[in-house]
Amino acid sequence: MKRVQDVFHDDKILVVFGEETYLREQWIHDAVEAWRTQWTNMGYTVSVERYDLSVSDFTAVTEHIRSFNLFSSHMIVIADEALFLTSQMKGADNARRALQEVLEGGVLDSDTVRLILHIPDGKLDARTTVYKLLQKHARLLEAKPLKGKERERWIQEELAARRITLSPQDMEALLYLLPTDLLSISHTFDVLALYAEQNGYKTLRRGDLEALIPPTFSATVFRLIDTGLEGKAEETFLTLQDLLRQGEEPIKLLSMLMRHLRQLAMIIALAEQGTDAKTIAQTLGVHPFVVQKGLLHLGKWSVEALRGLFNLATSLDVSVKSGEIDKEKALEFLLLAMIHRHIPVTISISGS
Repeated sequence: MKRVQDVFHDDKILVVFGEETYLREQWIHDAVEAWRTQWTNMGYTVSVERYDLSVSDFTAVTEHIRSFNLFSSHMIVIADEALFLTSQMKGADNARRALQEVLEGGVLDSDTVRLILHIPDGKLDARTTVYKLLQKHARLLEAKPLKGKERERWIQEELAARRITLSPQDMEALLYLLPTDLLSISHTFDVLALYAEQNGYKTLRRGDLEALIPPTFSATVFRLIDTGLEGKAEETFLTLQDLLRQGEEPIKLLSMLMRHLRQLAMIIALAEQGTDAKTIAQTLGVHPFVVQKGLLHLGKWSVEALRGLFNLATSLDVSVKSGEIDKEKALEFLLLAMIHRHIPVTISISGS
């Protein structure tokens, strides 16, 4: 992924917005460094000023820009919380008018001032006059969450920058274990890099990843079902209690277990037919790591037994929603059926 200084080096106004915090801050940092480097190499002194518009008046910021321009100083202005570009908030009209005057008056046409308008949440209001002016005079950068191959490329670049190497299989595991937002991923990679450096490792292994990466909800649910299927009662119920303490709803957990059991039965069925892991992942539309984990149960659980667990989970879900069974007891009942490999045909939970 190209950094901002490589692509937008000559822009004078940037509007940075969107969901992905890491990208917004990275773009702001890169733009500032590009402009500062350009000017300092020419012998100029550069001032960088950052304003929080939740406590500062944008009209005062524009007045400051005008006064700076009079003396041909070189300045980079970052205006955070520029929410006046997204909604009819209090004072939005005055702020928009002030920006409109700056854009129409050519205040930023000189090569002495750069402006970054930073919006941490929300989208630009395309109905306004100032939006149309920004389209003409500014570079609009929307930080969208990275997905699919684009996310994978970014992850590989960040790992390479930290000199972290993984086997192809462990890379698949990493892609599944990581959180979704880039800021959390970046912090996780810093931890991995420090661990590798302190221990003299060139390549990290699956155990390192699972020990160092904070578990996501999906990974924790995987651990819950894996320990249950492996008959590890204590570990299973400790994991369940952790999830409940974190405020996860038993109904949601039961639904997730149903989905995983169905996936696992299909993985085992396809594997028994001789289908390779890559084809299984493509056929079922699941992450390759899900197939890797599922194949660990090949030969230990039959398709028939897994379907029995899925049917039990479905019956428990119906009973919970009809009020016949307490939701936490239903979860415990399903997990005990996994642990003890005893799948009842009918449901009978006393005290419900």
